[in-house]
Amino acid sequence: MIIECINCNKKFNVDADLIPKQGRQIQCGSCNHIWHFKIESSLKEPLILEDKDNQKNLSIAKDTKEITESINVEKSTELQKDNEIYKENKNILLNILFQVFISIATYQEYSKHIHDDCHYGNFLYQINTEKGYYKYIYDNNIFYLKTCPYNFMLYDFGLTRKPKKKSSYVYFMDFWRIIHAFIPENEGGWNIHLKNSKFINIIIDIKNNIQIMIKNKKKYNFNILLKLMMPIIKNICKKKLNKNDILINNKPYIIK
Repeated sequence: MIIECINCNKKFNVDADLIPKQGRQIQCGSCNHIWHFKIESSLKEPLILEDKDNQKNLSIAKDTKEITESINVEKSTELQKDNEIYKENKNILLNILFQVFISIATYQEYSKHIHDDCHYGNFLYQINTEKGYYKYIYDNNIFYLKTCPYNFMLYDFGLTRKPKKKSSYVYFMDFWRIIHAFIPENEGGWNIHLKNSKFINIIIDIKNNIQIMIKNKKKYNFNILLKLMMPIIKNICKKKLNKNDILINNKPYIIK
């Protein structure tokens, strides 16, 4: 069976047995666009469409690994399923993007793997009731991140893989993919709720710079991404706390 991406018109040869009668959510392996094929699906995970040249060809996410067992999924919500998030002010959205990037980087740092499936259905959040600031240290610099109503976490490690050393640039792909969730559809992103604005342009610039690094196969280093994110960090962080500000963590989170 041939399925054509409704976004980029790329065609894929798909085993019809993989599509249930009621239809399901699928994702283009070329442009990453996600849509419902046939009848609207209630299935959570998208079907990933890949080129024949890519040996993955066509894959469905496997069962999540042990690392996901500590996440209370029943009390969590997918980023893509809550439109209210996108009605928040820009600082909260930038805070969420910061959390998403840090969660990816943390996973990559400790596992030495790429997630390889960073669409916005694989980021869950729980409501955060803490008020105050989190202390971070990066490159011997201290900054304080204000709490956000949402705590985000990375989920579903069924497609994770360890890239070859000479291909470390593929680590950038996880960040490049999910950043589309914060960019309006008319600007090449996935989001139908956001509108163009100055802070959206900042996010688009980050996406474009990541794309250049991938194209040039630049050796991966998270410091590069953090430098790209400095306009965001400056918007949502403080260098010093005021007298009445509440510090949540006495032991700082260290970004390395």
